[in-house]
Amino acid sequence: MGTQHLGDIARHPAPEDNIRGPQGLAFIRWFSHFYVFAVLYFLLISGAVLCKYLAKLSSPFLINLLNLLGSSNREGTVKAESVIILSILIFLQVCRRCYECFYVSIYSDAKMNIAHYIVGYTFYFGVGLSLLHDAPGFESVNDHSTNYISGQWFTFPHCVGVTLFFSAFILQYQTTVAFASLRKTGNKVTSMKHHLPSSGFFEYVSCPHYFAEIIMYISGCIILSCKSYSWWLVCLWTVCNQTLTGLMSHYWYKETFKNFPSKRKAVIPFLI
Repeated sequence: MGTQHLGDIARHPAPEDNIRGPQGLAFIRWFSHFYVFAVLYFLLISGAVLCKYLAKLSSPFLINLLNLLGSSNREGTVKAESVIILSILIFLQVCRRCYECFYVSIYSDAKMNIAHYIVGYTFYFGVGLSLLHDAPGFESVNDHSTNYISGQWFTFPHCVGVTLFFSAFILQYQTTVAFASLRKTGNKVTSMKHHLPSSGFFEYVSCPHYFAEIIMYISGCIILSCKSYSWWLVCLWTVCNQTLTGLMSHYWYKETFKNFPSKRKAVIPFLI
C-alpha cells in the first residue's frame, strides 16, 4: 500500500514501463528489499496487535516508540477488532506486492532514485505506527487492562471496509498482471516498447492501480469507523500522492499515444 507509484516514478512516467532488462535486476533487487522489509515489518505489527489483544502481552518497545515519535498522551479511539482486521489486511497487501515484485512485474533497466527508496521505507514505517497510534492498549506500558475484545467483528463499518478493500486488492492485482502482459507473448517477454493499456478498468482511468490504492486506504478509515486521525493523515497523503503521480502518467499517455481515449480520466473514474 501507499507506495504503488514508486516503481513508476523511479523510471519513465509510463506506468507499464516495467520491462526486465540487463540492468533491471538491480532495480528488482532494490525494490524487492523494500517489500521484503514491508512484509517483515507488518508481520511484526500484526504480531504485536494479536499478542496484545488475544494473548494480553504488551510490546514496550512499540509503545515507547509511539511515545517518542507521537505523543505520550494518546488515547485509544478505535476498537481492538478494527485494529486486528486492518493490520491483517495490510499484511496481506504487502505480501501480495512482494509476490508481484518477484513473480509478476517485469522491470526495465531503470534505476531507483535513492530519495524514492527512502520515502518508501519511511512511508510504510509510518503506516504501521499510525495504525497503532490510536489503538487501545498501546497508550501506556503500564496499561494492564484485558477487556479490549468486545466481540464486535461483523459491524457495518467492518463489512463495508473489508468489502471495499478486497475489491481494490483484486483490481490492483489485475492491473499489475495487465501491465506485465503488455510486454509478453505467453510467458516470454517480447517487446521493449511502451503500450497503451485498454479494456477493463482502463476504459475509465489510465491508472487503475492508483485508484485501487486510494480505495484501500479509504477502506481503512471505514474499518476504523473514521475515528483515527493519524490514519486520516496517512489516507490524505495517499490520495494526494497517488492522484498527482497518476496525473503525470495520464498526461504522458495523452502526449505519447494519438489514439488515447478522450473520455478516459487519470485516476478517479468520471472525475480526475
